[in-house]
Amino acid sequence: MRQFLRGIKNLIDYAPLIWRDRDFDYGYLLEMLIFKLDRMAKWFDRGVSEDCEERGAEMREVRALLERVLEDNYCETLYATHEEAYGKLVCPSCGTRKLCCKCFPNYGKDGSVIGWGMRRVHEKADAEGREVEARNARLEIFYTADRLKIVDVKDAFAIIGERLLWWWD
Repeated sequence: MRQFLRGIKNLIDYAPLIWRDRDFDYGYLLEMLIFKLDRMAKWFDRGVSEDCEERGAEMREVRALLERVLEDNYCETLYATHEEAYGKLVCPSCGTRKLCCKCFPNYGKDGSVIGWGMRRVHEKADAEGREVEARNARLEIFYTADRLKIVDVKDAFAIIGERLLWWWD
């Protein structure tokens, strides 16, 4: 009877997670792993086995790495440095930070306006003639952020690969 009730409790606990689950994005898999790691770490926190504190700490470390991947804030600090050097992105036509769709018309072959384009430049860089440098630096931020994310994924799964079987021995 106890196992039956435990199964019902698990269904209730997992229901919101399963309800939100979708098959088209890695984020949903990470949410499931984070949820399960959190439950397992709490179980070990109760002192159920030898070295339980260490096992729970490792699970929380993996959880933190996966959370960081899921939150995807890798660009934030890199952007701050970039904005100091090159300024914020602004519309060259009106000087605002808004995306001004109507500042740059796209013309068809007959000369009629067929749509509106957006173009933004960096405040300081445009004034100093360093826009290409600023754009390249911004692209490097994206590449660096992707590399950092991959490192976190590899680190998380390396810990799982090394310790998964040990967690229950």
